[in-house]
Amino acid sequence: ITGGEPTIYPHIYELLDFCNKIDLKPTLITNVQALAKDERVKQFKDHGVYDFLCSVHALDDTYNSIIQSRHGWKNLTEGIENINKYDIPWRANCTMTRLNMDQLKSIAQWVKDRNARIINFINFNPFEEWRTKMDIDFQARHSEIGPCLVEALEHCDRIGLEANVRYFPFCHMRGHEEKCINFQQLSYDPNEWDFC
Repeated sequence: ITGGEPTIYPHIYELLDFCNKIDLKPTLITNVQALAKDERVKQFKDHGVYDFLCSVHALDDTYNSIIQSRHGWKNLTEGIENINKYDIPWRANCTMTRLNMDQLKSIAQWVKDRNARIINFINFNPFEEWRTKMDIDFQARHSEIGPCLVEALEHCDRIGLEANVRYFPFCHMRGHEEKCINFQQLSYDPNEWDFC
């Protein structure tokens, strides 16, 4: 279940109840900000959320800068603590840009240390309103992100964190091609989208 932000949707608990009634396992894709409130996470647990797919696009002040919030990192870390407190499984999304590419390995370690099951490294793609912009200052070239991404993937292999890469050219992923989930072919991701 995605949005907007599904954790603030007024009828989210009724939707979770319905999903469970029809034997669906509801996942919420979230920026985690509302989950800094302990009681909110408890309600998600009580209403049978299966897991959370959490946006972790950077660490510390870089995260705050990206989301344009002074309290974003604090809310994210408290939200993840609450998710773990109530023993709810979670996964991480990390959109790669010029702003966070030097943190990819550290982001992987951070999410592993907090019990994430999987990290999805997602290449920024200029879809929707972005496609009309010729110059996007935070978008990096594949050749710039590639070395940082390979370093992060090798670290994930060492620490036992499942990782995949979305929308990144195979030619920059030598030795890690099996982690590429692209859309030039049919996407197959057993944990999320299975277009096959």
